[in-house]
Amino acid sequence: SKEGTVVDTAGGVTVALDVTLTDELVIEGLARELVTRIQNLRKDTGFELDDRIEVAVSCEGQLAEALKTHWGLIAGEVLAVGGCPDPSKPLGVDVAGAAVFDIDGASVSLHVKKV
Repeated sequence: SKEGTVVDTAGGVTVALDVTLTDELVIEGLARELVTRIQNLRKDTGFELDDRIEVAVSCEGQLAEALKTHWGLIAGEVLAVGGCPDPSKPLGVDVAGAAVFDIDGASVSLHVKKV
């Protein structure tokens, strides 16, 4: 198989998959990781499954791009209301309940509030 391709044969059928990570796929994966982290924060905070929330996020680089590009997906999955948070705005240490995570070597601060 060629570089960036995985090939397997079973039962007389051969399948080849292109497993090259494009920038778009990386950004989408980071957005899904943000969803997971926000959902875990919702759970740890004790919110009900149907509670609507406001989300504050502070991050840079590809995480900020993922947030901006996929805010519709993220908001829908975590039941967030309002527009996309500004990732360049620091949350500060005074935000009670803010959590700091490392995602692929980049730091992200998250805060969720029930509305």
